[in-house]
Amino acid sequence: MRVAIVGFGNMGEKHAQKLAKMPGVEPAIVFRKRASPVENRAKYAQTDVAANRIFGRQVPLFDNIDACLARFRPDAAIIASPTEAHFEQAREFLRARKALLVEKPLTLSISQDAALVQLARRGKTPLIVGWTERYNPAVRILLDGNMVKGLGKIKTIESMRSYKSHKPEHPLVNNGTHDMDAALRVLQNENTIRLVSSQEETLGGKVVKATAFVDFASGAKVKAGVVFSAETKREMVITGSEGEATINFAEKTLVMTGRRGGTFRSDADQLQEELSFFLRLAGGEKIEADSWLLDTGTAAVDIMMSATATRISFSDALTAR
Repeated sequence: MRVAIVGFGNMGEKHAQKLAKMPGVEPAIVFRKRASPVENRAKYAQTDVAANRIFGRQVPLFDNIDACLARFRPDAAIIASPTEAHFEQAREFLRARKALLVEKPLTLSISQDAALVQLARRGKTPLIVGWTERYNPAVRILLDGNMVKGLGKIKTIESMRSYKSHKPEHPLVNNGTHDMDAALRVLQNENTIRLVSSQEETLGGKVVKATAFVDFASGAKVKAGVVFSAETKREMVITGSEGEATINFAEKTLVMTGRRGGTFRSDADQLQEELSFFLRLAGGEKIEADSWLLDTGTAAVDIMMSATATRISFSDALTAR
């Protein structure tokens, strides 16, 4: 299968490393065209070296999607570029009816999300969004095995996730959406919200800590936090009327108390699982997939964007106290 990777930064390289282990995959890379010919040639050379290191051979490189579609003729594409470029890039591939995996979030606009979904449906083209934590073994054990039902009525969901670099998007949107996406699934995609807000701490004009607060009509309360830190922290605690579940996303571990108590762990590679699922879809395989895996995650992004629009911000001076 011929697969184009659009964007060859951190996530683009991670996808390439997984694809390099999968038999039958012929890759190509599309990098962002630079303003000057000199810069473009330098970027071409840099990408060529990195791709050669990962795949162990020469890989076709392009600085625009049109050339990739015309000359490489991919069967599928993975978009791992900055979010602001997603809509235009995804639209080009979907118009060409190429199966598409787009790194989350799909876009930062509900209307653009809807337009891409409609385009995919009209062309009967597979489109999934890279919510990698959906494939985390601890999450799959909790949700696929219906173990969440053993918790009874959900009262609170609290999470904290670290991030190591600042991106253009607010960290609650770029990082915290993973936890909100999982929380919505635990709550069976409940979308009746009573209150949404957030608070943040800034240092040097950059957000170093933020928390979103969401109250649902069912009485469940979600508190999803992110913190700028060199240490890896990705945890969620779900408290119900009959038990508690603690997910350590980094360790891929689920600890349950209550009727279904126990510790569960798996070493499954979630990105590899995600790519395998995508390539099977792209290859035309009929998969009885959970609808969550095919959902674009717009609700989680919308909630976090609403939270960041309704926030209390603690400036450097207040934080220093």
